[in-house]
Amino acid sequence: MKSIQLSVLGLSLLFASNAAFAGGGHNHADEDLVVGVSGAGQLAVEFNFSELIELPEISGGFLSGWGVADPGFFNLADDEPAEDFFVLGAGADVRFEVINFDGAFQGWTQGFASTFAAPGEFFALGGPDFDEHPFWQIDSSDSGFDPLQTQWNATGRLIDVGSTGYAASDPFTLSFVPVPEPSSLSILALAGMTLMLRRHRRAS
Repeated sequence: MKSIQLSVLGLSLLFASNAAFAGGGHNHADEDLVVGVSGAGQLAVEFNFSELIELPEISGGFLSGWGVADPGFFNLADDEPAEDFFVLGAGADVRFEVINFDGAFQGWTQGFASTFAAPGEFFALGGPDFDEHPFWQIDSSDSGFDPLQTQWNATGRLIDVGSTGYAASDPFTLSFVPVPEPSSLSILALAGMTLMLRRHRRAS
């Protein structure tokens, strides 16, 4: 994991950026990955994996590109026997472990202390009660960033390093798409209208 060293000024920018990027609060399990365990003792996660997760453009601070602190990871609160989905037991210590992230995509740990992006790196959730939100980022300053790419995928799994010894979850993939700032959208719309007018004039 790579770490960053921040000055006092940098820390001020960090906290301001963190609040701005995160959007000031979360909708808990409505948008989060809900984590539990199967009756056979395998970690499991509930989420709409067909959903494309939108990352707003980052403005200000020390990061560039697109990013947001959702979705997070939230422990299952009540057993769901019909779904073979149960609350984590005492002693569970869960991590989200990277299997493969697309180039220029990374996650940040709490407080922007370090990143996780390479296979085997992880984001600690703890347990059995947790509500943890990494900051997901498409880094436009990364040498691997492709400006023509429209979707970034992050594949990982959940592992248990606690005394419960649950089996690792099946791998799952989160798909992220960058969303331009409103000003960028306005410029794109204006460019589109200009192009349409030019075509209309040529056809006249």
